[in-house]
Amino acid sequence: MALASKKVELAACPDVSEEAKEKLSQEARPPITTVTFGAEERRVTCGGETVLFRHEKTFLHPTCIAMTVSAQDSPENIRNRCNRIRRLQFERVGESVSIDAVVLQSDGGHPERFNRASSEITVSLDLPLILHSPDIDEIKSALTISKNKKPLVWGVGDGDEKAWAELAKSENVPIVVSGSTLEAVAEKTAFFEQVGVKEIVIDPAIGARKSATVEELTIIRRMAILKNSRQLGYPVLVFANAETKAGRLAFAAAAICKYASILVLDDIEPEFILPLITLRFNLYTDPQKPIMMEPGVYEVGAPGPDAPLIVTTNFSLTYFSVKPEVEAAKVPARILLTDSEGMSVLTAWAADKFSSSSVTKALTESQLADKLSHRKVIIPGLVASLSGELEEESGWQVIVGPREASSLPKFLRTVWKG
Repeated sequence: MALASKKVELAACPDVSEEAKEKLSQEARPPITTVTFGAEERRVTCGGETVLFRHEKTFLHPTCIAMTVSAQDSPENIRNRCNRIRRLQFERVGESVSIDAVVLQSDGGHPERFNRASSEITVSLDLPLILHSPDIDEIKSALTISKNKKPLVWGVGDGDEKAWAELAKSENVPIVVSGSTLEAVAEKTAFFEQVGVKEIVIDPAIGARKSATVEELTIIRRMAILKNSRQLGYPVLVFANAETKAGRLAFAAAAICKYASILVLDDIEPEFILPLITLRFNLYTDPQKPIMMEPGVYEVGAPGPDAPLIVTTNFSLTYFSVKPEVEAAKVPARILLTDSEGMSVLTAWAADKFSSSSVTKALTESQLADKLSHRKVIIPGLVASLSGELEEESGWQVIVGPREASSLPKFLRTVWKG
């Protein structure tokens, strides 16, 4: 019953036989089939989702953001674009985020050129590859180089589904199925699954009908989750190709918010990519698990024994608000994060997770008393009421800091040094 209602996976049962797995595999499959591509170390996993809204459970696999490279470009231009893609790396609350895949595009008719471009990308970038061409001979030539890296193949045209299905099966690669309408997409996926192709990504060609982005992506997800439509129960690929840059950015943001599994972009500027990566990061964090840092001592600069000690909670956004302000003050310091279960200062204080006893425990476990020439600790101004009790319990002198992190530079340069 739990399996049928998608509350558990078939692998959770230790006693199920291989024969039973085969019979139950269809029912055990999530509403949206899981598809993977790329080499093991940088593999992209998409699909596998089970809910319409994040708060119902969580979203499992973040939208894969893929950057285009044209096979028509010169080798030098391809190398330059690969270098720019490599530099698209950002840090977000302690995590490194970047582009996830590369789409090699071609108009067809030049297998050797497509092959050379594929080789150049493979050498220049350690990223999963999506081979996009309407020419099956071009795809075959590129697979001779990249087959071991399990690229995603994108190029199925009307009337030649059989040849593409044979290619996907013989080379054991996932394939993108396109269609001008959802009905056409459903017919093609039904054919591919019937002939034995299991890893399918659908391209509903929404880029040609930009106003339909939210509507059609929502229909696909609702049909898969609520109606158990196997023909539409696959990851969705969307190409953001509006006429203006602002339009492409809005189009891409809407696609991330409304269930796109793979988002293909032409624009390569960091100021274009970072907002999308940030949006994706915020959507695909687990709402039931706070974003938290490991409790402990974090040094800013090269603090000596007389450096200030700032204590706060281990909520990531709290830490990444405090750290840059301490850096801006140009005062080397230590930041002590207590185990507050990832809550912000006021939330943790209200839940009794940031208290005199928890701060005292953190001070003791950090063994900072042996490293500092003073016994002073700075607490957030929002919890100034803790100061008296904390002094009695810990034996440290408590200095009440500012209420906002933005006031830390002035505080450290004046109050602390004074």
